[in-house]
Amino acid sequence: YNHLHAPSNTFFDEISSLPRRLGASIIIDPTRPGIVNRRYRERLTDLSICRGVLVSSQGGVGSSVFLKSLLKAQEEGHMSQFFTNDQSDHDGLKHLPATAFRHDTSSLHPLSHHYTDSVCFGKALVIIGDPVHTIESTYRRFKLVHVNKLRKNLLALPKFPEGFELENVYRDMIETGQDTTGLSLYIESWVKASRTPKHWPDIRVVTAQTLYNNAVDHAAWMGVDEGGLHHFEDLAFDESKALYQTQPTVDGVQVKGEMVWEIFAPVAELVRQINNGQHI
Repeated sequence: YNHLHAPSNTFFDEISSLPRRLGASIIIDPTRPGIVNRRYRERLTDLSICRGVLVSSQGGVGSSVFLKSLLKAQEEGHMSQFFTNDQSDHDGLKHLPATAFRHDTSSLHPLSHHYTDSVCFGKALVIIGDPVHTIESTYRRFKLVHVNKLRKNLLALPKFPEGFELENVYRDMIETGQDTTGLSLYIESWVKASRTPKHWPDIRVVTAQTLYNNAVDHAAWMGVDEGGLHHFEDLAFDESKALYQTQPTVDGVQVKGEMVWEIFAPVAELVRQINNGQHI
């Protein structure tokens, strides 16, 4: 749990030319040959004084509508005071735990040598939720691509092989008696960071419910100017998706699934506390 594996050099070579839909392209030295985009360099300069806001998520927590509103505000020029990481995670920053950053009371810097010193965040908005729902939601859409990303980057564990069934992920957890997905580390690290402000910058840890029910406040805190806040005024949490524990089954038996929830119980309690507004 104390090791972080950075994405490969090939990964960064591949993404260096990808377009960025939201916020700054922030992983490459702006003086590197081939980087000629003036606006790109200006954004990196802005980030060097920690005007960046890290938007982080464990995945599968229903934050896409808020992020689309953020994109609209950015396209209309209402985010001139700050920039964010890439919300499609092309820069590899969206799903990292707090332990992947060096920090003080005013800044976050990725520890990986793949990022330049100019990659600096003065705030972080972190979205967490039901860990089992994350596993099942991302599995439906991407199979084990997302879980494998977490395993590699958070736990330094090898990827589950192609074709590995969802139930096998749960079996692996039951056999080892611990979370082997990385979700527990992700949630625990950010909640702990948010509760120790003497050593970390301003961090807001939210669930989908507290994100959407306070969308305007969160957007303003990030730095969206008044002209862009209307994109967030009509956002509200869908109560039909209220936080609940997704019940996994293993070999068709829910009792075995309850063993998975026993493993996730400590972080499930943290999610419940954040959802109820208990930050301490």
